[in-house]
Amino acid sequence: MYGNNERGITLVESLAAAVILGIVIIAFVTVSNYSLLADTKSDRDIEVQRIAEEQLNLARDYALRHNGALPANPEIEGYSVTLQQTDFAPSATISYTTTAFGTNHFSLQGVILVNKAPKLLTVTVSWNEASS
Repeated sequence: MYGNNERGITLVESLAAAVILGIVIIAFVTVSNYSLLADTKSDRDIEVQRIAEEQLNLARDYALRHNGALPANPEIEGYSVTLQQTDFAPSATISYTTTAFGTNHFSLQGVILVNKAPKLLTVTVSWNEASS
């Protein structure tokens, strides 16, 4: 009769291999998408920090040259930049306006001396999720 001389693979074995391969491919694509989204967010965060630092340095320089006055809020495509200056008192609560901010924002602060009085300079870069 028949012996143990089978060659090749059965249909069940090939289907099992195809299912396992499909699961591995789907997992790889999912991880790749999350990685791409994380890279995009990271790039945006770095860009926002760069813009805030650049604008803080420009505003600080302008304020020191113009007796504490701030320049107009700069226009940067895709972002809204808000410059604010408040009196600086270490023991006081410092507040600033947040109505001009988008759904996401990043603030950077620095201290400048105007007529020997410390002032807190705040630069806020905001953006809406659609432009990120």
